[in-house]
Amino acid sequence: MKNDSIKSVIVLFSCCLVVAVLLAGINLITEPVIEENNRLAILASLDGLIDGADFEPIVTDGLPNSVTNAFKDKNGNGYALIFSAKSQYSSSPMQYSVGIGADGKITAIKQITYMESKSFGEYYLSYVGTDKSAADGIEVFGGVTYSSNAFKGGLNDVFEAYSIISQKGDVK
Repeated sequence: MKNDSIKSVIVLFSCCLVVAVLLAGINLITEPVIEENNRLAILASLDGLIDGADFEPIVTDGLPNSVTNAFKDKNGNGYALIFSAKSQYSSSPMQYSVGIGADGKITAIKQITYMESKSFGEYYLSYVGTDKSAADGIEVFGGVTYSSNAFKGGLNDVFEAYSIISQKGDVK
């Protein structure tokens, strides 16, 4: 009886070990592919944020945590900022790219990822053409208030990052 229990424990442990090693191996193989696909999605989201822009990355130290990437237009027409926000009911963060012109107004917003069960449609486009003060006055979208509040909070962080970047130049 005691030998049967020990054998069962050894078999169970061995199965768990094999599965853990397999999962670690799969993760090692797929992680770089996933990271590259995410990088390509972010770069694709920059297209059209500012007309004719040629973006280059900016170091994002000192920016709000929700701003995950920052780019400046080499021609001086503005910035592209990527932010990630999570609502109370998020299964994963929503991610958006935002173009802000040299005048501090949003030129375009593009959705990169949004995995919520309820969509707020194209609510985010209501912010295009606004600056920080005008964006504060836009009401949240009814029915998905947690998501739209998370989006609005992320957008406030984008304006804060824009303020830091535009006052100090490239953030180091």
